[in-house]
Amino acid sequence: MDICDPQFSAATIPPTILLHLHRLVTERGFDTDPWFAGTGVVPGQLDGPQTRVSYRQATTIIRRALRALPDGPWGIEVGARNAIVGFGVLGFAMRSCRTGAEAFALGIEMHQLVGSLLDFDLHRGAELSTVRIHERIPDPELLRFLTEEAMLTTLLFSRSVLEDEVVPTRVRIAYPEPAYGEQYRAYLRCPIEFDAGITDVSFPSQLLDRPIRTYNEASLNASLDAFKRMVEATEERHDTVASVEAILGGNLRKAMPMAEVADRLFVTERTLRRQLSAANERFTDIRDRVRQRRALYLVRETGMTIAQIAAETGYSDAREFRRAYVRWNAEPPSETRKSRGTGRAVIGLAAEPGRAAS
Repeated sequence: MDICDPQFSAATIPPTILLHLHRLVTERGFDTDPWFAGTGVVPGQLDGPQTRVSYRQATTIIRRALRALPDGPWGIEVGARNAIVGFGVLGFAMRSCRTGAEAFALGIEMHQLVGSLLDFDLHRGAELSTVRIHERIPDPELLRFLTEEAMLTTLLFSRSVLEDEVVPTRVRIAYPEPAYGEQYRAYLRCPIEFDAGITDVSFPSQLLDRPIRTYNEASLNASLDAFKRMVEATEERHDTVASVEAILGGNLRKAMPMAEVADRLFVTERTLRRQLSAANERFTDIRDRVRQRRALYLVRETGMTIAQIAAETGYSDAREFRRAYVRWNAEPPSETRKSRGTGRAVIGLAAEPGRAAS
């Protein structure tokens, strides 16, 4: 499926599902490299705190995986693993809510920040409430896997938050029953209607009024503040641009040329140049941006010498690095350190003894 809408090529999604799927199948001896080829996603960077992928990248990799793997409950197993992690900051925030209703509302509002590839809405009734699960783009190849992952993660995490063996009243599933349907019944423990055309989970509305024992208003406010900062800091970057930034960021000392980055992305240099042009980016601008971020961090937060920082950001000459730093930040690194109150005796040009850093 070729998704051209920028919404689906923006690298804004934490690769949570990809990470757990990759770990699961790698443990079982499967070769995952072909799944990532040409996508711009590097398996070794999936657990990086700043790594983000686009919907297009994530679904391409999952689709390739499902075509290569034997039929089985892969979504169930990935969902069970994901629930153990507890949704990160979102999980902490949901556990800090006052009631189940507050936790559900927060989870639905923020689910995309933890890597969900489906969407949800909640319909509350007097006796029964229902969570409806929606595809962002209809895709029969992915529907079962994504539904399994979403249902298992949500159910197991709900049981953790409410500290109760939450059992749905009824589950309807859009697709036919798979060969391993008994695993659905083992986890859900309720009547299941397969091939229903829609996917939803119904449960007693009283669960929404259940108080959460770990409620803490201060923790909740801190979590919401963290979410605000996460949203403000998230830039909608084209997925190819994000991939180039990730590769360069992990190899800054080498001053990696465009051809080598293209090799790592399993595309030709010409193709990479064309993709970057479509995103209104140039390789040299991306490299400078990555260098600038790393240099600013090292100058502000460490006592490394300017020569050491130059080497860390791919410059063999400290003077060349200093010129670039001034161009990026409109001041020399020594001024940055003074303004942050981090000037130290070790600041200097280790490669040029006797010369003051500036």
